Amino acid sequence: MFRKATVLGLTAAVAALSCMMMPQTVSAAEMMGQIYVPKERSVSLSGSDDMGVGFDLDEAMGSRKKAKEIARPEIWLIGAHIDFKTLSQDTIDAWYREKKVPAGQPIFYQETDTMGNFSIQDVPAGDYYLVVVNNYVPGNGSDPQAVKDLAQYLPDYEMFQLFVTGYSEPTAIEFHLAEDEIGLFNTAPTPDQD
Repeated sequence: MFRKATVLGLTAAVAALSCMMMPQTVSAAEMMGQIYVPKERSVSLSGSDDMGVGFDLDEAMGSRKKAKEIARPEIWLIGAHIDFKTLSQDTIDAWYREKKVPAGQPIFYQETDTMGNFSIQDVPAGDYYLVVVNNYVPGNGSDPQAVKDLAQYLPDYEMFQLFVTGYSEPTAIEFHLAEDEIGLFNTAPTPDQD
């Protein structure tokens, strides 16, 4: 579910931000939320005739601590009106392969903490895609149309899938973030779903 809350009491010195992509001055906004990270790190694959395979990712990763570090969902906040023709293929490769955000673009990256919380601050107002890469609950809280739009929008989407999402379906939504707002996004289940 995506909700917005107006931020009150921000001073102009904190809120004012100049965005290179837009001629006018915009005020800073924030995107925050929590991505569901299950307590049990296990995967089971069901098959026909009630046959299935299951394994514990913690054990496969070597230790519980290491698995938790590896398992953090990744958050990408990507401006919805970027002219990707202005970016070189090397820049796009470094973005996808090494998580090097292209300079001067409204693109933000953050890993959640171990509880799935994130907060991206100083975001210029505008239209965005929020993309969550979380292999435990792919698509949870997602807008299927936003996923389709993202595939048409991003350059070399097949490479994005290979290096960013690992070919799992990302969680994605499209939204407008207005000046001095906090956008909230949460995939945490209700107590009866956990």
